[in-house]
Amino acid sequence: MPNDLQNDTKQTWTAQQLEYILILADPGEDRSQQSIAESLNVSRTTLYAWREKEGFWDEVYKLVKDRSNIKYSKVIKALYERAMMGDIPAIRLILDHRGELESKINVSGSLNHTFDIEEARETLLSELASISDSLNKRSDSQQPK
Repeated sequence: MPNDLQNDTKQTWTAQQLEYILILADPGEDRSQQSIAESLNVSRTTLYAWREKEGFWDEVYKLVKDRSNIKYSKVIKALYERAMMGDIPAIRLILDHRGELESKINVSGSLNHTFDIEEARETLLSELASISDSLNKRSDSQQPK
């Protein structure tokens, strides 16, 4: 991974700086700056100086974004699976994500119509299955090979 970072940037990073970038981009990393400095054989002052270098945080954010994009498709797939089981909050999230959630529906006039909730549920689940298939095909085509 450090080589990928080195090739994608205009800035030339040392091996220690690349390691520090990887550490900062790791959401599970919880060591103190002192502990990180010791593991890289540098001072905390050096770490702070690296963080001030032009492009440093751009590299960290780029790596965080790349890592989160891979997980994003898994999150969406899990959300669709919940929606397919009839989970109303999951259905709302999907519709909101697609920009299809109406927060208020105004109805005026006189309605004389019987609404079959089970039929509406089946229709919605069918549409969600179609959407899920479409997203799975899209995310499969975007996965690194």
